[in-house]
Amino acid sequence: MPELPEVETIRKGLAEVLPGKRVRSFSVTLPKLFTAVRPAKRKDLVGAAVTGADRRGKALLIRFGSRTLVIHLKMTGQLIFREAPRGDAKGKIVLAGGHPIPAIANDRPDGMKLPGKVTHAVFTFDDGSRLFYNDLRQFGYLKLLSTDAVGNLLFIKTLGLEPLERSFTSAKFDALLKRRPKAKLKPLLLDQTVIAGLGNIYVDEALNLARIHPLRTAGSLTKTQRAALHPAIKKVLRDSLRAGGTSDNTYVTIRGARGDYLRRARVYHRTGEPCRRCGTPIERIVVAGRGTHLCPRCQRPPKQT
Repeated sequence: MPELPEVETIRKGLAEVLPGKRVRSFSVTLPKLFTAVRPAKRKDLVGAAVTGADRRGKALLIRFGSRTLVIHLKMTGQLIFREAPRGDAKGKIVLAGGHPIPAIANDRPDGMKLPGKVTHAVFTFDDGSRLFYNDLRQFGYLKLLSTDAVGNLLFIKTLGLEPLERSFTSAKFDALLKRRPKAKLKPLLLDQTVIAGLGNIYVDEALNLARIHPLRTAGSLTKTQRAALHPAIKKVLRDSLRAGGTSDNTYVTIRGARGDYLRRARVYHRTGEPCRRCGTPIERIVVAGRGTHLCPRCQRPPKQT
């Protein structure tokens, strides 16, 4: 599933190409993926102008004034924005983000036939440009609702702090850890009700940067370790945002740059490779059912009691 940097990369792209565009028409081939929450109705989108693109956790929020379209890509969702056709030529794909099905993974995506077999929604704007929602396994969803009701969605309502916002302070982070002293760090940081947007990749990266083993409990951390982990979370997310995300096949920025964070990752997917800090081979273990990467020398395991 895409994590915060990948979703934020897509959001930034949408924020550049969509505002001001007015929906001329839209089609949905799989109704179960696109619901309207009363009093909003799907027909409300026709004629509505995009006013902005936001994000909450791993969800994208496309604003239409008093209406908001919530998009969650889940495991295999994909968004593609294609500019208006020019003459006989197809409009160029200028934004593609999400799961690496052919529309993104193809080295020459402009030749991709859209809509395709896994295209479930198409939004056509007044200038002829179009936004496609593809989903191979149909885990994602689109919800249209009143803008003032977005915060009442259960998924949104239960999200924790946004790690890149000013509200994510060291004091609040300390308080989160102290409330769950017996919780192991990796599953705790993966809990979206604690910190929104963090996933497997960036939890591994942040724990390595802070030199903390993922099986340590929150209550076992020293003040120095807590102080190191808070900025480490922010740093790995910002580093990935600058790189455009984690996959050079899956996430593409609005300018066509490929996300290459994995090329500089500290531990994630580097099993057996030398630690960039000490040279010790990176190990892979399983924590809470998730593949977990760490340096056994820099990240000492917790003492057995």
